[in-house]
Amino acid sequence: MLKHQSVHCPNCGGIAERQYFESNSCGCDSPSTANQVMMRTRCHACDYSLSQCLSSGAVLEFYAPGLSMDLDQVQLAHCSL
Repeated sequence: MLKHQSVHCPNCGGIAERQYFESNSCGCDSPSTANQVMMRTRCHACDYSLSQCLSSGAVLEFYAPGLSMDLDQVQLAHCSL
């Protein structure tokens, strides 16, 4: 399965590309033995990038320039690549 979408970038509001695809193993400790559904969103205007395993909800990679976070309030998913 491979699906492409054009979506609004959550960082700058521009047009971003979103891809859905299956992976045998994303490395996210998902208990599922079947193929895992992955999502990748990229914006070429502001360099935003998000890679996530939708089967487990684990964020594998995230980059959003200009966004600041309070890490005390963020729950990070354990994921080993």
